[in-house]
This record gives sequence, C-alpha cells and structure tokens, in this order.
Amino acid sequence: MTSGGMETWESPTGRVLSGARSTLEPVLTVLWHPDASRIGDRAVLLLEEGEGAELSRTRPELFSPDGERVGALADPRLSRRPVVLRRRGRCLELEASRWRTRLEVDGVEVRGRLPLDFERIGDGVVLVLARTVTLLLHLAPAILRSDAPRCGLVGESPLIHTLRAEIPAVAASDVSVLVRGASGTGKELVARALHEHGPRARKAFVAVDLGALTPSLASAELFGVVRGAFTGADATRAGHFVEADGGTLFLDEIGEAPPEVQTTLLRVLETRRVRPVGGSAEREVDVRVVAATDADLDAAARDGGFRAALLHRLAGYVLETPRLAARREDVGRLLLHLLEREGWSPGPGDDATRFVPARLVASLARHPWPGNVRQLANVARQLAIAGRAGGAPRLPLGVRRLVEEVELGGGDSTEPASRVEVEAESAPTRRGSSYRPISEIEDAVIVATLERHRWRAKPAAEELGVSRSSLYRRLETLPGVVRAGDLDRVTIDAALVAHAGALDAAAQALRVSREALQLRLRELDLS
Repeated sequence: MTSGGMETWESPTGRVLSGARSTLEPVLTVLWHPDASRIGDRAVLLLEEGEGAELSRTRPELFSPDGERVGALADPRLSRRPVVLRRRGRCLELEASRWRTRLEVDGVEVRGRLPLDFERIGDGVVLVLARTVTLLLHLAPAILRSDAPRCGLVGESPLIHTLRAEIPAVAASDVSVLVRGASGTGKELVARALHEHGPRARKAFVAVDLGALTPSLASAELFGVVRGAFTGADATRAGHFVEADGGTLFLDEIGEAPPEVQTTLLRVLETRRVRPVGGSAEREVDVRVVAATDADLDAAARDGGFRAALLHRLAGYVLETPRLAARREDVGRLLLHLLEREGWSPGPGDDATRFVPARLVASLARHPWPGNVRQLANVARQLAIAGRAGGAPRLPLGVRRLVEEVELGGGDSTEPASRVEVEAESAPTRRGSSYRPISEIEDAVIVATLERHRWRAKPAAEELGVSRSSLYRRLETLPGVVRAGDLDRVTIDAALVAHAGALDAAAQALRVSREALQLRLRELDLS
C-alpha cells in the first residue's frame, strides 16, 4: 500500500507500519495449496520484538501474489487454532500444540516451541500444515514489485526479479553478453529473452551447442565451409554466423570451444567479418553474440585453457542465472508451470494435493537440485506420466529415490522418512536412532566438519549426527566461528578484494557458507 507517497504495511497484529522498510524480513511463501491459484502467494511478517503472527485457516490475512491483500490460507482442513510465530530478537519462535493444526518443520513434526534463528530462516525452512499446505519460511525484501517484462522466467524470488530487471536494459544495447550459471538454470532462456526484448527481435535467433561439436567441424559449423575444403565437405554451407546475420547468435558451452576456434572467433568479433573454411573471400556480418557457460572461464583464462582476450570480448556484460537451491520460494510456481507444460492443469475447484501431495512438495523444496530447473522438469514429467497412467497413486521410482535422498533414513512414497515430535526444549530424534547430544562433541571436531562441508550447517549436522537447530545454537559460542549476519561491509569487501572478487574463496576465508555470505550481501545492499 502507499500513503502520501510513503510505503505502508499492515503487520499481522493489525498495526500499520510505514517508512522505507528495505531490509530482509521473514516471509511465508505458499509452495503448494489445494487451490492451485494460491501457489506462490506470500505474506510478509513485519513483526516487532515479542510480536506474534498467527498461522491458521483464517490468519494471517496477508497472503497475496502481488502485494495487495487477498486473504488467509482458507483451507478447511487447517484448524482455526493457530500456530504462532513470535519474534525473539534475531529468531522466530514457533509455538505449536497438539490441539492446533498439525505442523511439520523440515520433515519433523513439531509440538511445543521451536526457535528458528534468522540464519536458518535465510536457508529456508519448509512448513507443512495439516498435510495439505506447504509453506516456505524465508527472508526476502518486504516489497518485490517490478514493471519489467516476465522474460519467460517463472518465479518471484529476489534473484529472478533482479535478472528480469537487467534483461531489457541489456537487450537494448548491442554489447556481447556472457551468461554464467550452472547447468539447468535456464541460460538459453535468458539468451532468447535478450533477443526478443531487443531491436533484433524480428531477425534470426540461432543457438549453437559448442559442447556437441567436434573440434574438426566446429569452424565449419560456425563460419561456413566451401565445397571440397576437406573430405566430407560435399556442399558449400554458410555457417551459423551468416545464418544469424542481423539477429542473435547464442553460443552455449563457450568454454568447450577448441583453441583454434577461439582464435577465429576472436577475430570475427573484432572485425565483424567471416571467412568460410577453404574460402578466400570474407563476408561482413552483423551479429549480436550471447555466450553461456557453467565453467569458471576466469580460472581457465589464467591457466591458459581459454583465451583471455576472447573472454573479455564476450563478457561485455555478464548475467548470472541462479541455482534452484538459491530460489526455493519458486519451487512451487515452477513445479506447477512444468506440470502444466506436461499437460496437467488443475481446474477450478480441483484439489491440487490429490495429484501432488503437499508433503511431496515439501521434500522437493528441501532437495539441493544439482540439476536445477532441468532436474525439476524431469520430476514434473514423471509425475505427469504417472498421473496419466491412472490407478492407485504412487510416486514414480525416480521421484521416490529423490525423496529418499532428502528424507533422513529413506522411506516409502507416502509417509515421510523422518516423522517425530519435537517437545518444548527437547532434542528431536530420527526414526530408528537418536541424535547425538552436541555437548559431547569437541569444538575442534565441529570446526573441522564445518570446514570440510564449506561451512554449510545442514551437511555438517548430518555428518556429526546432531540436529541442525542444536548446531546453530552451538555456533553462537564456538570460538573462531562468526555468523554471516554479524559481518560488516568493510570486512566482506576486504575478503572479496583479497580473493579477486571470488565469492567462494571469500566465504571460506570468512568461515561462512557461500549462501550465507550472499544473503548477508543482499541484506547489506538493501539496508
């Protein structure tokens, strides 16, 4: 809402807050809901110290897809007796009882009080209410609004908003663009958006996977070939640069370009002229080049494996596609979009949880997704195929194995592998075994385990055999270990300078996880 030009928000207790509220705030995002139209709704929990937000069928009435109030979760299977989220300093304390809506937190049933510090919330905490509604509790800016076009990108996470805002501005220029990102994060989607939102949109978009071309044929495919230039060249071909003349040439897996192709490619980018293999005449081309890679080209350039001059020419502007694990609030929206693309779409009044259970989505939200959106698309395809097969609902084998990777102790396709109660002030137990008391573990062992896992708490806790919440509490007093939330900008900038801007190396030097450092940087940038 706006009032007299000033942004205003209503807190869950009904008190109106106003001002430039730009820091990261606790947010609940609907990952899955029986009413599919509610997937992606978010509620910002603007809580002051001691203030509580009630989470039930009717509260809070703050869930919205676009910042305008639409209402509460409104699923009749949720109790009217609320679960309470109460602000306690840099923590939110969950209060649940056996008379309230059944609550699962990261696969563990909670009864009593459970403190969640902001570092853990920053990683994202998955809540399941009454086995029908899946929520992600995370940190995000209070306001996420943008007039930028959608650019074919699904999701409303801050990282996607930032990427959407950059694309039209970059598309309007003619500068070469390097799209960095892990495999499966949608680099070609970004390249197409750059083409479609720029002045070349009516011309050709030509995509080339350099990783799929043999070194002997790469030059001919890119720059053309004259008939008879080599054995097998039985026809004259123009090459991809000529095909893309006036438009955009997308060079995927640019790090796989053979050395001789790198040399010719650099010359073509500098002169805007191509000479086909075996030919003597050059042809002028007007091509906007967008390249993509999941490789560390800076390291490759230092080691001599990639031409530094070519890297500088390609990286006129750099865009980065985020990993799915860094935008978990988008998992529900993406899954629904991918299912619809596979032919499954819930109609008005259909219960989306009858096709995809809320607890399955909770497991998907907790998966690390090494294959990113491409891997999630495979899951959606398997679910859609299984749905078309009919019969008793059962997860496909591939999806079942993925869920078993997430849930502690394995398990079948319909029950969570870890389903225990957390009583107030008591440590949770895993089915079939107990967590070790963290007090029994020496500081040096904890530090060494964290260092081995690059300061990521979840895998470290699993190796140590302790609960993640107890590890977070121990970190507050562990000598030599700092919390990312306590780092100031001067300290972070000094580490980045010392490591030539490499975020991973800076994070290791600061003894925090890469994800926690990214979160702290976003928080400082927004403050």
